[in-house]
Amino acid sequence: MSTEIQNKLRLPLLMCRFGVLIVFVAWGWDKIFNARHGAGIFNKYYHLPFEVTETMIIGAGILQMVFILVVFFGLFKRITRAMLMFFSGFTTFIPLLLNAYAKFFDPSNVTLDRRSGVFLEFFLLPTVAMFVCAIIIYVLRDYDTMYSLNKKDRELKAAIAA
Repeated sequence: MSTEIQNKLRLPLLMCRFGVLIVFVAWGWDKIFNARHGAGIFNKYYHLPFEVTETMIIGAGILQMVFILVVFFGLFKRITRAMLMFFSGFTTFIPLLLNAYAKFFDPSNVTLDRRSGVFLEFFLLPTVAMFVCAIIIYVLRDYDTMYSLNKKDRELKAAIAA
């Protein structure tokens, strides 16, 4: 790939990383400081074989905050970005598949009324965009070097600048 295209990709990829960072920080913050809400979401929409407790949610929130910072600063790209794709896909599609697929594809159910249960589908739509960003930053991870702390990225930036 030409140096010009590599340079043009850097800012949009940083913006994708920043967008994902914002969403993950908001979700992590909610898990840490509003654990009852997070436990309720998991217990209602993910149909796990055990009850998710508030303590589990707080722990998940703390891990999520650390994880997204590692992703944002470009460390361990191959594994962290693959995990980001998995987590994004899981949080996007599992609730849809388990709870909302019939309503989601039924245009007569278009409403924002939380009591009807249809609100879930509209709430999930932005997660699809985040999942797409996760795919993009995984596939183009070798070109996503702006503000990265990864040693290989710093060497690549120096080579491109030379």
